[in-house]
Amino acid sequence: MVPQKINEGAPGLLVLLLMLSILFSPRPAAEEKKPAGSSEHKPLFVEIEGDVRHPAVYRFPHQPSLQELVEAAGGPRVDNASSPELEGLLLPSGIRVVIRRQEKNLQVSQQEMSAFYKLTLAIPISLNQASEEELTAIPGIGPALARAIVEKRAEQGGFKTLDEIARIPGVGQKLYGKISPYLVL
Repeated sequence: MVPQKINEGAPGLLVLLLMLSILFSPRPAAEEKKPAGSSEHKPLFVEIEGDVRHPAVYRFPHQPSLQELVEAAGGPRVDNASSPELEGLLLPSGIRVVIRRQEKNLQVSQQEMSAFYKLTLAIPISLNQASEEELTAIPGIGPALARAIVEKRAEQGGFKTLDEIARIPGVGQKLYGKISPYLVL
């Protein structure tokens, strides 16, 4: 019995497959030059709760007014309630708005959205304002490091630059590189 040569075409087939994979592999798109003055539009997220029909976190393609946010949430839970504050006030991303009815008026208060919501929505949290608990929401920061960051912040009256945290024991350049995208001053 004569052995058959099964692999005669194998090297050619491998070369062909390699060339096809290179030819059709996904590549990063060429970086487009943006005209001067144009900006990248990131979605904005604003949370609303209290006396509205649908309390939730809402996504906007632009900076919304308080009126737009209340309308997105289905309006006030009670009819005939009004507030002059609803007109004209623009809301930044990462804010939490609470609407409460007092008699026939709506009372509006604003505060920062929870750090856990912010991080989930890719909104950085403030290094100079975040609590220990909020800092632990950042991947790579545990309770001990969060405590050290808060203590250092209190000791020096706040951070002037983000890279100051790289000098805290337990935060080297590698960890700093990992956590810095989640932080702002």
